[in-house]
Amino acid sequence: MAADITSVNKAAHNETAMSDQMEGCVVSNQTNLVAGESAEVEEWTSRIFGSVLIPPLFFVGAPGNLLNLLVFYRQGLQVRINLCLFSLAFADLMVNCGSFVFYAERFASLFSKYERFSHVFVFITTKSLQVIYGFSYVSFIITAIVAVERCWSIARPLQAHAHLTTKSMAVVLSLIFVSVIGLYYVSAASWSVACFVDGASGVSRVIFTSNDFYSRNRMLVDVVERYLFGLSVLCLCLPVVIATTLITSVKLRQSVRWREHSAPNGQSRKEAALTKMLIGTSILFIVCLTPFCFFMCLSLMLSEFRTGGRHHNIIISLSNIAEFFFVVNSSFTTFIYYSFGSRYREAVQGMCFCSRKRGRKRGEGIIKAVSRGRLPINIFWPNK
Repeated sequence: MAADITSVNKAAHNETAMSDQMEGCVVSNQTNLVAGESAEVEEWTSRIFGSVLIPPLFFVGAPGNLLNLLVFYRQGLQVRINLCLFSLAFADLMVNCGSFVFYAERFASLFSKYERFSHVFVFITTKSLQVIYGFSYVSFIITAIVAVERCWSIARPLQAHAHLTTKSMAVVLSLIFVSVIGLYYVSAASWSVACFVDGASGVSRVIFTSNDFYSRNRMLVDVVERYLFGLSVLCLCLPVVIATTLITSVKLRQSVRWREHSAPNGQSRKEAALTKMLIGTSILFIVCLTPFCFFMCLSLMLSEFRTGGRHHNIIISLSNIAEFFFVVNSSFTTFIYYSFGSRYREAVQGMCFCSRKRGRKRGEGIIKAVSRGRLPINIFWPNK
């Protein structure tokens, strides 16, 4: 989880009041962590992305992912691709919920005197509940798996059917959930919060800081944060999705040309629609992950762009932008599914009109009964 800093315009004599408000936050006169380059830029990016843009995405992403879960469950989890997309929707739903909980008080601060970071921020950080952000990496890896599955199914359909079984996919997905969340807990457990007050200016800041767990396990935490999660996205997920999406697009175009000169096949058209839907998901993933990759490259190559470095505020500003695109990636898949997936669109429309059809059939039955002089008495007393 990227670090965050906030300025609070309070005088030095209010240090005690702030420490009382921010329970679990240590007050210290370390001016080197209060001042910094581009503090105003960090302040504005945090407010724009963290307070204004990210929280409302919950009301788009959460209902959409709940709909995705319902649609793919009803279509059958015994189908390999439905199982993958169901797991992806669950991971994205957790990202939506976690981001909303974490950023809700920032959003509330826009309409009240509520501090941008207060009790919720301190509680989430000190209790290591940021582990829920590990689901974003679960989403990344599953997206890469879906891209590989679709590429293999289009390029080598017989081999894919023989080697990629639903049972083996369920085992792989379970291992991904358990291992990624477990490893991300190592990162979440290494963070705490602290208050730093500049005795000269009276400006105080709340900042992420490492705790005793990080001091005791520094090498382990650095390996997990910088290499397992950072390089796994840079060197594995993103390149794999880009390569497989390009191959799938070429194979899909060849398949469409072949079908134009052969007899039409409804099943092949549905497969083509499914492939287009997943290509759209991959493109969304590539666009949204590019800012994070840029952020990770800077922090891995240049020590000045790491937390606590000389360009601390700049890297925090970039991390705010990267986190926004994280949430966007988890919030708009429903629109892609509905626009390009014919089976998904039919399933959603079927659920929307199902209740209307039942009501219409019941009304037609009542009209027929009335016309025959046999009005059912339980129309007016349905519990009898």
